Amino acid sequence: MLKLLPKPIRKALERQENQMAFTAVWLVFPVVATLAGFYMGTFFASEHVVDLQPKDIDNGWIGAGIGFLVAILSAIFVTVTYPKYVEQDYAEREAAHHHHH
Repeated sequence: MLKLLPKPIRKALERQENQMAFTAVWLVFPVVATLAGFYMGTFFASEHVVDLQPKDIDNGWIGAGIGFLVAILSAIFVTVTYPKYVEQDYAEREAAHHHHH
């Protein structure tokens, strides 16, 4: 399965920090953001104060789509940027380690 991923992503997945971050942004966050978008779209676009109507749920799907889109764009951003920070952190630790010895 991992062989299907681009080489830089496979290399990034060698670090546990990246595994945790990628799991969060590619699996957890899209679910949470889609649900949150659905609820926000349903409630904020609703003209009904007491009971929601089917038309309100249609607005929820728009919110869900926006939430999902935000999640995917965020996941791409994290996938591109986060491994660089992790590598920089490891390099600084390595340099500090050599400096002390």
